[in-house]
Amino acid sequence: MNTNIEILIDLVPLSPNRLLRMHWRERAKYNKEMLQAVWVAKHQAGVIGRPVHAPVKLAIEVRICGQKDMDPDNLVGSCKAIIDALVQLGIIRDDDPESVAGLTVTQKRMPRSWAGALIQIELLSGNGR
Repeated sequence: MNTNIEILIDLVPLSPNRLLRMHWRERAKYNKEMLQAVWVAKHQAGVIGRPVHAPVKLAIEVRICGQKDMDPDNLVGSCKAIIDALVQLGIIRDDDPESVAGLTVTQKRMPRSWAGALIQIELLSGNGR
C-alpha cells in the first residue's frame, strides 16, 4: 500500500491579504476554482477511494513567480483553500488536529509555466483508506 499521495495543482494560492479584500462572490469563485484544480490534479494522480482515516502529515510547496515572497503567516494562510478542497473531495477526512498531525508550508520561485502548488500527503499510521 502506498502511504504517500502527491498532487500538483497549477493554481497559485492567494495570500490572505488579497482574499480578505475580495468581494464575497469573487472569493467564492476563487474557492471553487481551487476545488476544481485539486479535483483535476487528484484524478491525474490516480487518487481514488475513501478518505484517509489515519492521521496525515501535509507538506505544501507554494510555487510562485513574478511576485514577492509571502510572509510566513500569509504563506500558511494561503493554503486554507487547498486544505478545505482536500477535505471536501474526500482525500483527507478532516482538517482538525486529530486528522492533520503536521503541516509544513514552503515557497519556491519557479518559472510561470510551473507555478502552482505541490501537495504531499503522508499517512502516519498503518490504517489507511
